[in-house]
Amino acid sequence: MDISFPLDPAWWNWYLAGIVLMGLEILLPGVFLLWFGTGALLTGLILQASGGFAWTWQLLLCAALSLLSILLGCRLIRKAGSSPDSTLNRRLNSYLGRQAVLDEPLTNGQGRVKLDGIWWLVKGPDLPAGTIVVVTGAKDSRLILARAET
Repeated sequence: MDISFPLDPAWWNWYLAGIVLMGLEILLPGVFLLWFGTGALLTGLILQASGGFAWTWQLLLCAALSLLSILLGCRLIRKAGSSPDSTLNRRLNSYLGRQAVLDEPLTNGQGRVKLDGIWWLVKGPDLPAGTIVVVTGAKDSRLILARAET
């Protein structure tokens, strides 16, 4: 049984399918059709380089390349999102290690400090104004300060 493709040579069809799938990715939520589009584009490249083969082998190649791109894509996404020092959704942790000068004294273990133009509530030892401090932690939406080593 011979299947005729809309475009000739047949590899153009795989390019078109890949572009359509990647275009649909823009309209639909998630990142899933991108990998099938990648499989279709790679199938088109291989088909163009090899000179062509039966449509059943083309479909199997596209399925295998799509599965491979899904596996590699999931691995890349997992690796990019698993940074151990990621401060995503933990803004206070982005201040760890930063130094500041106290504009106001810390009394009874509490006070405020200005970092990047924003006043933050802080906890730490009682210290006078003008002391150089370093952010050592964050807890309960407060920065934890210590006297900086000079």
